[in-house]
Amino acid sequence: MPYSSPEKRREAYATKCRDGILAANAAWQAANAEKYKASQASHYIENREKKLAYQRAYYAANKERVQEYKAGYHVQNREILRVDYRNKKARRKSAEGKHTIEDIARIRRLQGGKCAYCRISLKGSEHVDHITALVNGGTNWPNNLQLLCEPCNLAKHAKDPIVFAQQRGLLL
Repeated sequence: MPYSSPEKRREAYATKCRDGILAANAAWQAANAEKYKASQASHYIENREKKLAYQRAYYAANKERVQEYKAGYHVQNREILRVDYRNKKARRKSAEGKHTIEDIARIRRLQGGKCAYCRISLKGSEHVDHITALVNGGTNWPNNLQLLCEPCNLAKHAKDPIVFAQQRGLLL
């Protein structure tokens, strides 16, 4: 017998039949969506404290390593974190919609890398502005976003876009 224990046999079977097992699991989860969701929720509740204790212990034992990893992650994923923050902020304000990094890149291309109001080159230091501010009922969909330079964005704040454009002398 090539395998010495039931664990080894199970592991070999799982490796050999991985795709079939994953497909069967996905089919069961789809057929039993409510049961699966309840199971996941109860598992989370039952194991929450245990998981937090493990995370705290790991952090205490590897504090420098974790901080180094986080610092590197923040540098490498700066734009992702910014998009996540804006989407989270919009959800807190009960605004509908969300956008992605690709949406911001598309807006940057459409604007030619320039501020929507003063047309100076942004050079990667843009502020993402909601054309109609979230506090004024604006959405977080990409069609309500524009890229502005810092001075224009700070001056615009939550003003109506038409009023702000008139103040800038862009509209009569």
